[in-house]
Amino acid sequence: MLNQRLEEADIVSRFCRYQLVVKKNLPIRSSEMGLLIYVSKQTSPITPLEISEFFHISKPTVTEMISRLINSNYLGKIPSPEDRRSYTLVITEQGQALVETALNDYLKSMELLKIGLGDDEYGVLMSILQKANKIFEKEMEK
Repeated sequence: MLNQRLEEADIVSRFCRYQLVVKKNLPIRSSEMGLLIYVSKQTSPITPLEISEFFHISKPTVTEMISRLINSNYLGKIPSPEDRRSYTLVITEQGQALVETALNDYLKSMELLKIGLGDDEYGVLMSILQKANKIFEKEMEK
């Protein structure tokens, strides 16, 4: 039983490593790229607290990531007119350009999977991954 779980863990690990190959040419960390993509998909400015809640990570971690992205000119900070301590975030042109480049590379790998698996198996894989994510999200909420 233990050997089987170790083999399964190795399969998942290899899949994740192959995905990291897509991300290795990024000028920022993959976690920062995730944050940047999330901000870019929003229709209005977003707060650090909203990012913290979405990714289930601490506010100090989010603040550190945001600082690096602002210093790299990928994000902009808009101070709140009501509360000087509060602010919202917007993606800069440079940040949007990076997101588009990274998404193109990432979507190529997803397309490769879809072609290799076929529509039916790809759909099954996506369904299973959604279920797995929900299991992990539920566990993180405890």
